[in-house]
Amino acid sequence: MGAVLVWGDVLMKAMDQQKLDRAIGRRLKTLRTQAGMTLNELAGRSGVSRAMIGRVERAQSSATAALLNKLCAALDVTLSDVVALAEKPPERLVRLADQPLWRDPDSGYRRRHASPPDAASGIEIIVVDLPAGARVSYSPWGRNAFTQQLLMLEGAIAVHIDTKAVRLREGDCLDFDVMRAVIFENETRQDARYVIIIRARRVLRQDVRQDMETSTMQIRTGDTYDPRVVALLDHHVTAARAQTAPGSAHALDLAGLRAPDVAFWTGWDGETLVATGALKTLSASHGEVKSMHTLQTARRRGYGGRMLRHIITEARARGMTRLSLETGSWDYFKPAHALYLAHGFIVCGPFEGYVEDPNSLFLALDLSAPARR
Repeated sequence: MGAVLVWGDVLMKAMDQQKLDRAIGRRLKTLRTQAGMTLNELAGRSGVSRAMIGRVERAQSSATAALLNKLCAALDVTLSDVVALAEKPPERLVRLADQPLWRDPDSGYRRRHASPPDAASGIEIIVVDLPAGARVSYSPWGRNAFTQQLLMLEGAIAVHIDTKAVRLREGDCLDFDVMRAVIFENETRQDARYVIIIRARRVLRQDVRQDMETSTMQIRTGDTYDPRVVALLDHHVTAARAQTAPGSAHALDLAGLRAPDVAFWTGWDGETLVATGALKTLSASHGEVKSMHTLQTARRRGYGGRMLRHIITEARARGMTRLSLETGSWDYFKPAHALYLAHGFIVCGPFEGYVEDPNSLFLALDLSAPARR
């Protein structure tokens, strides 16, 4: 018989640990097989040893939250896909007694998947109990973007996002993404409880498809001597520098865009210039996205997505296998972060002359993988 947990006034019987380990192991192996990965390939992508993955799949070892996070990121699935074991058809109602409950063997952190599995709304609701003194770390996420909010129900915790700590108390609500390393820490002597609300990644992918369907932009080779182009680029460079700490702005000026290793394009809706974008060749196999900008009054119409997909297509056509970019790391650049992540970019380290900088976020796209449909 499993351990009995008190949840409010309701008694919950937790799943037997060995049974849960077996279910998680089977689910991980299924997801790995569906992704066409060998144990060695998953080990290489996740940073988890082949031996440890094998032990988890065979239920010979209980997976920790940190380990599952690495495997989920490499498999491009959420933790809920594994822990909630959502293999049955979608349901509109899930009773408290049927909501999957998982306990991290390292920290004692408890995670209850409260929302129906695979809900059509694309929303997941997770209830978390974080014991006093516990600390749970998550590395940056994988290829697809999703956003989440945290609502504190009881107690207090600190959420560390990169080097910044946000301390939350009862009733506070925090919106954050999964692009950077995140640590949840209970620094107090009392247990804490909070709710995580996730907007599932498939909704973001649907937004990308809608952009493709609604955008009427025509893309042309850019003319850096056209006064309309010069004016938009001047606004782009000025805005980027105004929003960026001194020494951290890397936007190309007109001279940079005229360099022989840069291909530059403009996007037009009729005769209105609405977007720019460029591809800088770093090597025969490596390109960099530059000068991505959309006219302020033309945003949220899919123009940025169209330009980015054009650059990706051009990079593939030139035989490149990697496409990288640098952008700002703070809230002003969040729309750009969502755009890049929704198109498959993942967080990476500095490249080609860049250095570690808290004001910069580096992203990369593997062009050797099949193109998205």
